[in-house]
Amino acid sequence: MEELNPETWDELDKEALMQVIRWTINDVNTWANNDSVDEKVRGFAAMLEEAILYQITKELQKLEEE
Repeated sequence: MEELNPETWDELDKEALMQVIRWTINDVNTWANNDSVDEKVRGFAAMLEEAILYQITKELQKLEEE
């Protein structure tokens, strides 16, 4: 896979971005809850999931305040 250029992310439409977010959350959740995965990896995946969900929640709260 070739290296991604963050500047090209602007080319993705809303639906594509939403799908990427869903896949990412699903992936980190799967890693965090898979008992056959090393405990350190599960812990790291759980932290990533928490961070992603926190950022989404924070943005949703901003929308509610407007």
